[in-house]
Amino acid sequence: MRTRWKEYIVTILLWTALIFVTAYILFLLFPEQTKRWKQTAQEAVQNTARKVGANLQQYESRLMSYIYFNKIETSLFDPPIVVYLEQNTKANQVIQNEVNQNNSEDVSLRSSVPSMENQTDISVNSSADTPVNLSADTSAAAITGTTQVLSPKIENIVHAGTFLESQILDYNYLIQTFYIIDKNTSLPPDILNPAVLLSKNLTFQKDASKPQILIYHTHSQEAFADSVPGERSQTIVGMGDYLTELLTQTYGYQVIHHTGVYDMTDGKLDREPAYTKALPEITKILQENPSIEVVIDLHRDGVREDLHLVTTINGQPTAKIMLFNGVCRGVDADNPELPNNYRQDNLAFSLQLALLMKAQYPDLFRVIYTRPSRYNQHLCPKSALIECGAQTNTVQEVRNAMPILADLIHQILQP
Repeated sequence: MRTRWKEYIVTILLWTALIFVTAYILFLLFPEQTKRWKQTAQEAVQNTARKVGANLQQYESRLMSYIYFNKIETSLFDPPIVVYLEQNTKANQVIQNEVNQNNSEDVSLRSSVPSMENQTDISVNSSADTPVNLSADTSAAAITGTTQVLSPKIENIVHAGTFLESQILDYNYLIQTFYIIDKNTSLPPDILNPAVLLSKNLTFQKDASKPQILIYHTHSQEAFADSVPGERSQTIVGMGDYLTELLTQTYGYQVIHHTGVYDMTDGKLDREPAYTKALPEITKILQENPSIEVVIDLHRDGVREDLHLVTTINGQPTAKIMLFNGVCRGVDADNPELPNNYRQDNLAFSLQLALLMKAQYPDLFRVIYTRPSRYNQHLCPKSALIECGAQTNTVQEVRNAMPILADLIHQILQP
């Protein structure tokens, strides 16, 4: 038995020596190719490490958001995972700040020396559709440096002091502060790229002579806690009537309010095929009205019966608002059967609206919820699925949210 082990050891040593000798000969014969092989191997290892780190941080953020959003008792965890998540988040933020600071110093040094390198610094154009790829440990602010240009509305929020620029350009901060990511999808940094999304200018020149906003309801039968059956004014469609009136009479837009019914089949409530049934009609409306720049699918949420989504604004009970993005993506990759060329524009619209809402009415904003489907948001760049309150809210609570929502939409759109 001992002799056999010695044979194994000798064999292993001989093979190891052969590998090293072969590698050395290759290096002598093909030094440049060997360097390239080594560099390729190192890059592969680094890319794998970055992907693992990005996925880990994303799942940590998703878990933390899930715990807080669902109000799970943290004492149930042993050891307390919430403590770990919070500490890890703080540690990541410290590293992030150091990266930002080092990058800023590096940019200021390079900017004082005229060279071709300065001409190739990464910058973001407000109309850019291609995201800048970010590693898990690098913020958009760090990559873009001093060349970063925020949209006018986001600049105003920063100047007002509500958010720091370093915060809103930090992927991890946005994920933890604004988003709930469904377990069946993902929102990696190359899709949720703050530098790209917050640079998009969403304003346009108002022209009351032609329709520029479309409001519709994929789920037209949604009602509220005290809605009277058959009363349109007390349903989500009635809220669409009121929002249309506000945008038209108060802010001067021409709005099409489409009230087609897509969640009924043979006289029975059937929400499953609603988005598929709505697609041809909404497509037709947009084709007939190419001046439309904003599409709002207005809903109310469905929640636990003991959950009351209400806050007080100007002394009035007001239903809270959630924004919704379909990102056409599974956990690991995009869904080729659900293409959306406007995904980044959709994300920019909801994120900028959420920032504005949270800056002015912190308790009004709930979350931006992302799911793997498309929800017909591929039809228009500035598409938003907005959930005002839930079935547990009263009609008046939801109605009180409409003037605020109309004002926020106007603020985002006006130059």
